Amino acid sequence: MMGSRRGVADGISSRRWAVFAGVYLFLCGTAVAVLLSDLLGLLADVIGLSVAYWMVVLAGPVGPIGAGVWWLAVERRGAYSYLAATLFGLTATLLTGLLWTGRFIQVWSLELAAVRMTGLLILVVLGFTAVSGVLAAVPFMYLRRRVGGRSPSRHEDGHLEAER
Repeated sequence: MMGSRRGVADGISSRRWAVFAGVYLFLCGTAVAVLLSDLLGLLADVIGLSVAYWMVVLAGPVGPIGAGVWWLAVERRGAYSYLAATLFGLTATLLTGLLWTGRFIQVWSLELAAVRMTGLLILVVLGFTAVSGVLAAVPFMYLRRRVGGRSPSRHEDGHLEAER
């Protein structure tokens, strides 16, 4: 009976951490959008985001995408490694970037996206997105391992177990 309670508690905790990961990535995405507002403001205008708080709208999809990717890449597999964190950050931010690239193509057509300078701009934005996702994910994994109680186990000789 005690084992099933612990499994349910771990499941709830894992879901919370997935939601926290999505919220954290959303906040990081909003901060990056504010810092790179000159470049991303142009992108927001081009894809038709005419709202006053376009930074929040631009970062919005990374919240649920981040929560889902964290759940799949980390919690579900029990992979509490920094490699899993970088996979999470890279995947969640690239999926969000691809979503907005799809919106750009929907608004302006595939022909414009195929223009060399436009394609280069899309690649630059996706590159910044990927790097920021990886850089944001590692500190979150540190927090998850320290606060969440999931850190590498020690062998009898005192050495840390290798990360997965």
